[in-house]
Order: sequence, then structure tokens, then C-alpha cells
Amino acid sequence: MDNILGSNTFNIFLILRISANIRPMPFSIAFNTDFTILLGATVALFIAIFTGVRKKSDRWEAGLFVAFFAGYMVCLAP
Repeated sequence: MDNILGSNTFNIFLILRISANIRPMPFSIAFNTDFTILLGATVALFIAIFTGVRKKSDRWEAGLFVAFFAGYMVCLAP
């Protein structure tokens, strides 16, 4: 688990910064909606993980997250 967190942190703070300096990406107002949904899903995931007895996500919670993700992808499709 520590390797995954360390790798993600490294990619976000170093690799993303270097690639953004090489070729900047224009900011779109649509990113605000995506960021809000990402933030809400992250908070919901932490609540789901840390409120259980075993401190793990149950199968029904994981299925709910997959269903929300699939629904979001359907909403994004043109």
C-alpha cells in the first residue's frame, strides 16, 4: 500500500509538473465539474472505508462505486 501511495504522490508532484512545464494544457471550465465529482467520490470512499468494522470497503460499497463510475461515464459520452 505504501508503494502505491508513494508512486502516485511522486507522479502527481514531479512528473505532472515537469510535463506541464514542457507543454502547458489550457484550462477548461468543465474541469471544475470533474474536480467536484472527484472530490466527492474521494470523501465518500474515505467514509466507506473508515466507518466499517473491518476498516475495509465491503462488496456492496465497491459495487456502488463501480455503478456510479459507469453512470458518470455514460453521462460524459456524446
